[in-house]
Amino acid sequence: MVTKRINATLLPSPTDEIFRGEPGPDVDKALRRISDERPVVISREEVIAIGKDPEKAVGFPDSFGF
Repeated sequence: MVTKRINATLLPSPTDEIFRGEPGPDVDKALRRISDERPVVISREEVIAIGKDPEKAVGFPDSFGF
């Protein structure tokens, strides 16, 4: 027999309530806090390894330092 312990949230917590409210500045602030999108830089080889076409991937200029 194998015993596994899972640490998961199965029910909404009181802190999740902000996302269920009416639109407004507080909801916008909470959404920005969890959805800050930043590009993830990967190499040409990594693009190919995940089955994507490197010619269609977004590129960064050399001046960005990546």
